[in-house]
Amino acid sequence: MKKLFTTVLSITAIGALAVNANAQETETETDLFEDRSEDTVIANDVISLVAETEYEASDVTLSEILGETQDFETYVALLDLGVAIRDMNAETLIEENYTSMDAIIAESGENVEIETFLLQEDQLFPNVYGNSETDELIMYEGGVAQESSLTESIGDVNEIFYYRYEDLESLILELEEYATIYENDEHYIVTVESDEDEVEEIINQKDSFAFEGIDEETKTFGLISLVNKESGLLTHTGMFADAFNADESGRITVEVGVIFEAFDEYETVEEFREVNEISYDEAEPTEDIETDGVETDDLEEDVETEEDAEEETEVEDSEE
Repeated sequence: MKKLFTTVLSITAIGALAVNANAQETETETDLFEDRSEDTVIANDVISLVAETEYEASDVTLSEILGETQDFETYVALLDLGVAIRDMNAETLIEENYTSMDAIIAESGENVEIETFLLQEDQLFPNVYGNSETDELIMYEGGVAQESSLTESIGDVNEIFYYRYEDLESLILELEEYATIYENDEHYIVTVESDEDEVEEIINQKDSFAFEGIDEETKTFGLISLVNKESGLLTHTGMFADAFNADESGRITVEVGVIFEAFDEYETVEEFREVNEISYDEAEPTEDIETDGVETDDLEEDVETEEDAEEETEVEDSEE
């Protein structure tokens, strides 16, 4: 029986990558990013999927491999959010904090149904459910399910999970001017690395990367995405932001990773629940539902919207 789970990745050292740059036998060694921090756990994981293959610069454009209308109606999204703070003088990792969230998403026309889950001890627990057609919102907190109006409580179903397929695809397409594309036998590999203000604005549309007390001149933003050649589907994306603090004694890395999978493997959200044997408490109406302010220490007990999860990775942690 299929079980869905997200693994918080450990740091893996990725060496120089072999690139077949011109379809000749001669290979050159390079890296997909020049300034990527060694603490980019999520980006490293995406890179590791292609690091052992021969890939070459591609002459396709981003709009040629993304943006076509897809005919799937359901899919699973795995989300990782993380922050790492490194002492550059001692060359040691001061703090590392990663949070994971899984979602089943069903889309039919303009109607969107999303349910998110938290993973605890290899078991999925319901977190938030929203349905734009029925205006239903169910939030699970402390083992109790509470039901309210979606629009009155949080406004929009996208507040439950920012990185729906079409939203992330549109974000990547906005970066076409800055993208470099490679390809191997199975994937197109899209990379972006820049300190341009426009790149920051595009990547930060979802308020993923919040920096405080940093040297603005040292900010670098990057993205790596994999597009499956056979299906034409966007499958893996890792986004990161690097910056030094004001006196350059510390380096801060913030990341967002999204994996899309199980396209149309589930006909409905209900089927996903049944296959993964998820248990639910009876929903109880409530007049007022708080959707933010979840503390990191309460993660296993409290409901968490994606906005809350991203707040946990803000670099106010650097003050510690």
